[in-house]
Amino acid sequence: MMDENQFVSCVPTAIRVEQMKMIRNLIEVKIPEDELNRANFKDGLSIEVKSEKAFIVNAYWIVKIIDIHAEIEKNWHTLHQALTSGKFLSDQNRSLYQNERKVYHETHQQVKCEIRPPTEIDTSSMTQTPRDFYPLVIIVTCLEDDPTPLASDAAANIHIVHIQDSVVPVRSHVIKQYIKQIDGRILDISQLYQEDTAACFICFEEADPDEKLKLFCLLPCRHSPICSNCILRIRECPKCRCPIASVFDINAPASNSTQPAGGSSIDPKLKHLYDGETEETDSGSRPSKGGFFGSLMKSIFGK
Repeated sequence: MMDENQFVSCVPTAIRVEQMKMIRNLIEVKIPEDELNRANFKDGLSIEVKSEKAFIVNAYWIVKIIDIHAEIEKNWHTLHQALTSGKFLSDQNRSLYQNERKVYHETHQQVKCEIRPPTEIDTSSMTQTPRDFYPLVIIVTCLEDDPTPLASDAAANIHIVHIQDSVVPVRSHVIKQYIKQIDGRILDISQLYQEDTAACFICFEEADPDEKLKLFCLLPCRHSPICSNCILRIRECPKCRCPIASVFDINAPASNSTQPAGGSSIDPKLKHLYDGETEETDSGSRPSKGGFFGSLMKSIFGK
């Protein structure tokens, strides 16, 4: 029973959405789906890289899970020195195999980089679950220690890859992707929750070749795609009701300009979203993601 002197407030609690910052990624790394589909411990796979700076590709096979996460958390200069000198994960069998480092010159065209496992690779340590090792870790980093004056720029791209085998028959895929900023921060790049179509999920219009109609991803919920017409009429995601803090252009090329990561020119009508205009909402809850597949991989690798 409530006392007559007790009161219940029905006023919603205001939750502030933090302002988002622009991050420029100096290196774009892509692992095509067909490469993942054929990846194995005999043939490896290929990656596609586009970079504004000269870069190095390092590949590590059968890597201790606990060690890789500790190492990539180190400050940028320490991590960069270890990667460029060949000392990264080189002691105490933290990585059982390492490919020879490959240096590439800067290019704005995609470069295909072959990642081939050593001929003597032994996968016997991968025969039990939960596993203590990741099958493959690919790190692409800028050759220069100070490639840019902007501390928020990302100068390393880290892919943790599952390679399909008889013990864990889940198809080969990227388990985690991180980017390392020069200021030492490491960001977990999550996958987009995207429809199997290139059309807006509200009006079903597709992006124009001349980019008069663009497709965007909503942040922080990452649902996509939504067109530049529909996005003007909403303040929260139509799918999960999460307030929109920012957006980015899905198909825009990398740019040297100080635009949001992945963005090109900003439509003035959308500028408040790019600038991270602060909103207050009466609900801070967001739906959990991952489902069965995410739970399965967590049980295998513990991450």
